Amino acid sequence: MRVGLVLAPRVEGVRVSWELRGWSLLTLLGGLKDSVLVRPSELAAPCPVRRDVWLMRNGVRLAGGSVSRGVNYHREILSVFRAAVSEGWGGLKDVVEGGVIRSHAGAWALAVVTAWLSSGQVPPIAVEPYLPPVLGFTRSKPDLVVGSAPAEVAYSPAGLSGKYADAKRVELATYALILEALIKLPVNYGWLIMVGDKRVSTECVVVDDVLREEALRAREDVARVASSLTPPQPNPESCPATCPFRESCLGTAPATEGLGEVVRA
Repeated sequence: MRVGLVLAPRVEGVRVSWELRGWSLLTLLGGLKDSVLVRPSELAAPCPVRRDVWLMRNGVRLAGGSVSRGVNYHREILSVFRAAVSEGWGGLKDVVEGGVIRSHAGAWALAVVTAWLSSGQVPPIAVEPYLPPVLGFTRSKPDLVVGSAPAEVAYSPAGLSGKYADAKRVELATYALILEALIKLPVNYGWLIMVGDKRVSTECVVVDDVLREEALRAREDVARVASSLTPPQPNPESCPATCPFRESCLGTAPATEGLGEVVRA
C-alpha cells in the first residue's frame, strides 16, 4: 500500500547517527538528570519559556473555548480513521450516517480512507496506540502509527509554517525515538497532518539528527520546568496570541483560536 498516494512522498536514504537511535538512547539515557517523566505533547506547548507546562501540571485549567476547534477537527479525523481500520466499508457507512463528518477535516479523512479501501486494503495503522514509558517520557499516545511511522494531527491557522508546526515536528521526532526504543527498528520519518480553517496539509517529516537532538534538548527543558516548585520567571517578552494560558499569565481574555494538542496527555 502506497501511503504516499494520499499523504506525501516518503523520503528515502535518510542517514541517522547510531547514537541518536532510540535503542541506543536506552543505554545512554539510563541516568537522566531529571526524574520527572515528560509528555511528548508538552514539547509542542506554545510558551517560549514553557510556563504553560508548569501551569498545567499545577492544576490550572484551560479555557474551553480556546481549544474546542482544534479538538473537534482532531476528533473527526481520528474517528474516520478508526472506523476504517476496525470495520472497513461498514465502519465508514456508520461514520457518514452518524453525522461524525461535520467539516473539511472529516471530509479529508474520508477521502484518504476511501482511497485506501478502494485499492483493496487499509495499510497497517494503529489509531492512538498507547506506548509504555521509555527514554524519560511518560506513557504516550501518538495520533497514528502508519506502519512504523508516527503521524500527528494538529490544528493551526498558519498551516505547515510557523513555530507551532516546528514544535510539532519535534514532537514527531520524540515518537520516532520512542518507537525505535520499543520495536528496535529504524523510524526515519513521520507524518504531520496540519488542519487549517479551510484545508488540510500534510508533510513527510524527516527525523534526522538535528530534529532528534532538538527533541532531547526539549525533553530536558520540560523536565526542568516540570520539576520546579515555582513557574518560570519572568513572563516571556512575547506571549503567543494562541496560547490558551494567556488569561492566567497576563490577566487577558483567552485567544479564540487555540492549539488543541496542548490538552492531550
